[in-house]
Amino acid sequence: MQLVGNNDRYSLHPTEDTEMEGPFQLTDCVIDTVINNTGPAVFLLRRIEETPKYAHYRALIGRTDSNLSEMLKGWLDSNYRVFSFQYVESTEAAFRQQCTMWHQLEGPDGKLDNKEHPEPNNGQVIQCPICST
Repeated sequence: MQLVGNNDRYSLHPTEDTEMEGPFQLTDCVIDTVINNTGPAVFLLRRIEETPKYAHYRALIGRTDSNLSEMLKGWLDSNYRVFSFQYVESTEAAFRQQCTMWHQLEGPDGKLDNKEHPEPNNGQVIQCPICST
């Protein structure tokens, strides 16, 4: 995932080093069609924020240990309109990928709605691969 553009007018685009699928429209029917696995995954939800001068994307990065479809459907009534996702091999990999993307997208100071750095699951002994928190 990379930021494209300059100043505050950048958008979110996958890069060659990410394996995220999407973006897809965040609807019940689309989720049922494209989500076919119940393993750990990371996801990115996007919405458009408008200002008097221009519109830009805001996003939320999340993860789930088991049921991506259920997790995404929990956002159907939100302001988010599209989603991208990536299945990963373990819950630890999901945490690491979420952290990496949080840093790449500069957390809440960039274009993320996530106010806090991702936290490991209860009982998980793992650190962020970027800042070691």
